Amino acid sequence: MAGAILVGVDGSEQSVRALDWAVAEARLRGTSALELLFAVGVPALDLPLTGWYEQAAGHARDVLAENAERIRGLGLTVETTVVPEVAAPALINRAEQAALTVVGLRGRGGFPGLRIGSVAYQVAAHAPGPVAVIGPEQPNGRPESEVVCGIDGSDQAQGAIAAAMEAASLRGRPLRVVHAWRHPSALGPGDMLSLVYDVRLEQQEQEAQLAEAMAGWSAKYPDVRVITEVLHDSPVRALTEASAGSELLVVGPRGRRGFPLLALGSVAHGVLHHASCPVLIARRRPA
Repeated sequence: MAGAILVGVDGSEQSVRALDWAVAEARLRGTSALELLFAVGVPALDLPLTGWYEQAAGHARDVLAENAERIRGLGLTVETTVVPEVAAPALINRAEQAALTVVGLRGRGGFPGLRIGSVAYQVAAHAPGPVAVIGPEQPNGRPESEVVCGIDGSDQAQGAIAAAMEAASLRGRPLRVVHAWRHPSALGPGDMLSLVYDVRLEQQEQEAQLAEAMAGWSAKYPDVRVITEVLHDSPVRALTEASAGSELLVVGPRGRRGFPLLALGSVAHGVLHHASCPVLIARRRPA
């Protein structure tokens, strides 16, 4: 469904949370269209599959019908789809037409000790558009809760700022923009760079970069109160700490130091594993 919010559903508790979050997001955005996708992957086993898919697809249709009825009762339009495909590729292929793709952090098939499942990771890394990953932790709805945005000096940062400003405006929340940086470590016994590195001057330069990145955004969203922080810290640690009690954490898929072919950078990967609120990977669509 073009322009809808696409939600991956598998009947697990976390996919239900993801669906509930998507419903709330649709109402915030003023859109009424959701597409619920249940992928029934055919097992890679040399066994007769007579009747197997029909039974699995029947269960999937029941799960979708139950959730769709509940959502339609809220006045939203719902389209449900069952496909004989593996979940991650199915969601990635359909994400091109979706306004937003929403998945649970882990699905039914994940290992008990695994923080993020393979489907959530692959969709966050490869879907051609924004992806929200919803974990077991829920925002606590405190009046003082914030939207948090992690940025660096990369081109991807502008996409993250745009998504975060919109999210904060829709929710009526302040936006905390966090830019964390670290000075280089010594590369060997003869490397003196870390000893002569002027942290104070670098902090000033990083603050100037943040101010430049944020230029003009408050004029576009005058209703959003913006708090900026420049921290001499690990970006993943700083954003994980900032996520505690927050409504949403927004980051770009990769920063300026990421490998060119890397679909998901180390910071995005890290916060997906450690953030304690929903994470939005604000990927810009290909031109």
